[in-house]
Amino acid sequence: MLRDRIATFHGEAAEGAVEGVSINDLRRNLSLINSFMEEACRKTSARYGVDLDAALITNIDPPSDVDEALASINTTQNQVAASISQAKADADQKLKMAEQAVQIAENRAQAEASPILELGKILSGMHAEGGKAALDSYLRNASLPLREKAAQTILKL
Repeated sequence: MLRDRIATFHGEAAEGAVEGVSINDLRRNLSLINSFMEEACRKTSARYGVDLDAALITNIDPPSDVDEALASINTTQNQVAASISQAKADADQKLKMAEQAVQIAENRAQAEASPILELGKILSGMHAEGGKAALDSYLRNASLPLREKAAQTILKL
């Protein structure tokens, strides 16, 4: 009965811990196990015809080879939890960096598009006020510096 209780005992496990029963869980929760045993003792007379007054577990000391194996399991579980935690932190950092890179790219795209959008508004306004003639005049005047530069380049060649 006690073996069954210990085998199925689930103490309050920390979040992310590997499931199972550790010797430390049992040691930390001796009072719960003792309460269970007291209740089981009260039921023995009806079941077995024997009255047990009390049962008290004061310490849990497994054989040394079992204790070493449990310590090894505990160490491995801690290493796994640390590796998982580190991997999550790395993933969160990479995600944050990717979000920042996207924001930077969006800002650059907006900065590059802003003058073009503004020019579009100005040209639309010119067309609304002066029609095609106003746009043609603007384009002619805007292209003059380019034509002069092209002419100088041709003369140098």
